[in-house]
Amino acid sequence: GDVLLDDREYFDWTSQLIFFFVAVAVPNLLIPDRVENVLLVYTSRPPTINTYLVARLVAMAISVGVFLMIPQLVLLIGEALISPSFFGHLADNLAFWWRVPLTSFAYLAVNVGVAALVAAYINNRGAAIAIYIIGVNVLNGVGIGLSSINEYFSLLSIQFWPTRIRDWVFGVNTLDDFPGADLPIVAVLATTIAFLTLAVALILRRYRKLI
Repeated sequence: GDVLLDDREYFDWTSQLIFFFVAVAVPNLLIPDRVENVLLVYTSRPPTINTYLVARLVAMAISVGVFLMIPQLVLLIGEALISPSFFGHLADNLAFWWRVPLTSFAYLAVNVGVAALVAAYINNRGAAIAIYIIGVNVLNGVGIGLSSINEYFSLLSIQFWPTRIRDWVFGVNTLDDFPGADLPIVAVLATTIAFLTLAVALILRRYRKLI
């Protein structure tokens, strides 16, 4: 059904909003407790630093996830209500139930992963926001610039990762003008997973040194 095309386009519309929302929200979730030296208070009881970080990031994930998924779910149900067959429309759009969550997770994981890594090592919230926004955009530019040498340099463009994953999930190619549009999805997935693994390790290392 047409709803799936709308879902893909919705990610185009929201990706920059999510980028800036995460830029502001993640530093405000992580930095104050660290700067105000209250981590020991949290971790002196059964909750550990791991559960503290998980709780913070889950709160962020829920906020972003609701923004990414709920409007699309409302749209799907609305179209089903006005279609000749409510359940028939839902059955025709079964792909919604894996495409939208998977794509949402890609945008969420990449944006929050980068922002959390920056916020873990920067104590000033304003500086963390600026470094995240400027750093991602600089890497985007560097990746595009160097891709003329080799298309794999386009993997330096962090915001390319979730968009390429989205296109793969929806079976389309909206990146015709982007140098890395033809990169194997395996390369993009491997880069994304490797970065997120490294980010988690560095964040845990940083926080474990504080307690």
